[in-house]
Amino acid sequence: MCNNKSNILLKVKINGLPPSVNNSYRARKGKINRCIFYKKKEVKSWQHQAQSLFKTETFEIPLPITFRLRLTITCYTHNSRRMDVDNRIKAVQDCLQSSGIIKDDSQIWDVRAKRIMTHGEEYTLIELENLD
Repeated sequence: MCNNKSNILLKVKINGLPPSVNNSYRARKGKINRCIFYKKKEVKSWQHQAQSLFKTETFEIPLPITFRLRLTITCYTHNSRRMDVDNRIKAVQDCLQSSGIIKDDSQIWDVRAKRIMTHGEEYTLIELENLD
């Protein structure tokens, strides 16, 4: 959702939490004793949901965005289990790039990740702001 009165270019609510980088991949034995790494099904599912939501947003600027950005990720969780919010940043950045919203995740100059307790379902709020 674009908003001319602020620098916010995108604000999307996604069900569930972004997958942690620590638990996103599995390994299996390949030919000649090589390990083959692949993304888990749950990770692909969350990323597909995020990419679909990003693609339904309307933008008043041409895509992909090519200027400097601030990314804010707010994870709303319903319990106090151990969770490193910084491990969830990469999945969001990859989704923004693969869905064509941004050209490259190196454009993100300011990243903010936080966690808030909620009594309802877990979800993630993603905001992208213009820094230029």
